[in-house]
Amino acid sequence: MKRLFILLLLPLVLSAAKVDYLRWDNGMTFLSFLAKHDLPSRPLYWNLDHDDQTLTEEIYAGIGYQILRDENQTIEQVLIPVSDELQLHIYQDANNSYTFEAIPVLYSSERLSFTTTIQNNPSSAIYNATHSKRAMSAFISGFRKSINFSLHVQKDDPIVMIYDQKFRFGKPFSMPRLQLAKIKLHGKWHGVYLGADERYYEVKGHEVEDFYLAILSVERVSAQVLHVDVGTRFFTSTVPTLALIMLRAEERLFVLLEQVRSLNFVAAEAMEI
Repeated sequence: MKRLFILLLLPLVLSAAKVDYLRWDNGMTFLSFLAKHDLPSRPLYWNLDHDDQTLTEEIYAGIGYQILRDENQTIEQVLIPVSDELQLHIYQDANNSYTFEAIPVLYSSERLSFTTTIQNNPSSAIYNATHSKRAMSAFISGFRKSINFSLHVQKDDPIVMIYDQKFRFGKPFSMPRLQLAKIKLHGKWHGVYLGADERYYEVKGHEVEDFYLAILSVERVSAQVLHVDVGTRFFTSTVPTLALIMLRAEERLFVLLEQVRSLNFVAAEAMEI
C-alpha cells in the first residue's frame, strides 16, 4: 500500500521538475561552468577549502552530468561525477543559497553474462551480444598479449563472459568488472577468472599477470576519458529535509520526499524508467 502511495505521489511531485542530461564540454573549467549557468562562484568555489577546489579540477571532458531545474528553469541541483565513487553536488539550501559538497556516487550493480559465437571478429561478436563498448574493450584488451585475434580466431569460435556492470540513472557507468572470460580456439578453451584477491587466474590456478595489468590499464584510461550483487542500498544526502531510499534494484528506485520543494535526481530518473 505504501509503494502504491509513492507511485501515485511521484507524478504530482515531479511534474514541474526537469532534469537535463549533459556532457562536460572539452576545455570547460568548473569556474566557466558556474559563469555559464549564472551560479555564484564565491560560495561554490572561492570559499571552498583547498581539497574541494582541487576536486573541481578532476572533472574530465565527456563525463555525463545532470542539472535539475524547477518550473521557472531555476537550477535546484547539479550532480557532476569526478570518479567512479565521488561526485560534486550543488544544491539550494533552506535559505535558497547555493551550497557545494562532495558526496558518494549513487549506483546499482548488476552481474551480467552472455555466450556468443564469432562471425566476423571477437569485437563485433561481443558488442552485438552486449551493446557495450566497455565490455568489448575489457575482453579484447585482457587477452591482447596472449592471443593474436587476427590469426588464431575462426568463425563460430565461442565466447563466454561474466561481468559486473555499474548503473547510474539506469545507464551503464564506469568500466565493467570481469569475473570470467573464456574463448575457445582450435578446440581448446582459453580463459581467466577473478580470484578473491582481485587478481586474475587461469583454469589451473596460475596467476595471469598480463591480463590483470591490461584490465587495470583499460580501467585507468576509461576513468580519464569517460558501477551477481543486487541488494538494498541506503543513502541520506546532507541536503536538509531530503531522505532518499533505494529499494531493491528489481523494484526500481522510489523516493520519499519530506517536502515537495526538495526534489532529487534519482526520483526524476525513476519517473523516466
